[in-house]
Amino acid sequence: MYDVIVAGAGPAGLTVAGKLSKRGIRTLLIEKDRIGKTEKAWGGFLSQLKEESLDDTILNLTTHLKYTHYLGAEIVVNGDFVTIDSKKLLLKLKKRINKKKCTLIENCELISFNRDKKNKTIALNTNKGQYTSRLLVDTTGYKSMIAKSYGLNKKIKYLQCMGYEFHGQEINEKEAILSEIAFPTPHKTWFWVEPLSKTSAWIGTMNIVEKPLPKEVIEEELNKFIRLKDIKDRRKNRKYGLIPIGETYRSYFDNILLVGDSAAQALPHGFFGLIPAIRNAKIAAKVAEESINQKRTDERFLKRYQKRWVKKIKTNYAILSIVNKLNTLMNDIELNEYLKTVSGFKSDIHLKGIKLELTKNQIRSLFLQIIIKRPLLIFRLLSKAKTRDKIKIIIKSIGALI
Repeated sequence: MYDVIVAGAGPAGLTVAGKLSKRGIRTLLIEKDRIGKTEKAWGGFLSQLKEESLDDTILNLTTHLKYTHYLGAEIVVNGDFVTIDSKKLLLKLKKRINKKKCTLIENCELISFNRDKKNKTIALNTNKGQYTSRLLVDTTGYKSMIAKSYGLNKKIKYLQCMGYEFHGQEINEKEAILSEIAFPTPHKTWFWVEPLSKTSAWIGTMNIVEKPLPKEVIEEELNKFIRLKDIKDRRKNRKYGLIPIGETYRSYFDNILLVGDSAAQALPHGFFGLIPAIRNAKIAAKVAEESINQKRTDERFLKRYQKRWVKKIKTNYAILSIVNKLNTLMNDIELNEYLKTVSGFKSDIHLKGIKLELTKNQIRSLFLQIIIKRPLLIFRLLSKAKTRDKIKIIIKSIGALI
């Protein structure tokens, strides 16, 4: 029997396993694939990657992010935006694991689980056998069987992303990530261009959806964007993924902690989930260590995990979730109107918002400016919302202003 089983060897799972193994906790890390193999592409900020000693895993650095809308709105945000080499990052995190205290099993898929209330343990049934521990840390992502079994991910929205590397043509935006609503679509598709070199770039799409769109639909829209931008179609290395966004949900139960996309911890509007996952994984590892040392795996004890990670981002997260909720209600004209309003905010304010670093006073000031400048827009959007969503938006808005 192990002290802790970590399910999923993405950035969060590898971080938890690394921290626990170095603290002498007997750990098992299981991964359904080979570690380092992933379809996902991650982005973030150079300054934050330096804090995690992961800045040597970046593919490229761009100095600003540009949002544009075909109806005219434009926002430019200056910053240290980076695209990350997914495989290199995962393998570096793997090296941080103390293999004397952590067993790694690859190609090990979780089939089911059951808790032994009497012995206060949890057993995982996999294609490679059954494994038992006192605590499970689930980092398996948006398809988490654990979250699903507790009914947590029934109504979550997703950011559906698909992109390719394009080669052989000079990229006009050499120093900018371009994020653009280029033409009307039924589901408000954002297209993005992220330069990798003078003659190559990541180009792709993202949509906020309740149910994933067929990949053929996404490909068709991407092809239209490629033709519109007159880009030579030499694509390779497709990346695809779904990121849970919106409202987070409970991240602890008896013998269980949920981390990263398993608990919908990606930012609800900024769409950067890597650093929050790593930071929350560190919190989960600390709580797991306390849990094992104090022989407490009940949910009352494990609740401290949620309290700690929520405390760090509570106010910023609330305001971003409001923005995300309103965005889903906007048509193209209203979105353009909103973007024009917030384009007047300083670049560093936009950047702090994406990083969840706004102060309470800054949030209050920004919120009041939007309400004062666009009261009719806010009223129209609230009139579209369901009663339950209206109440949530109003309560969170009052909380942001007080």
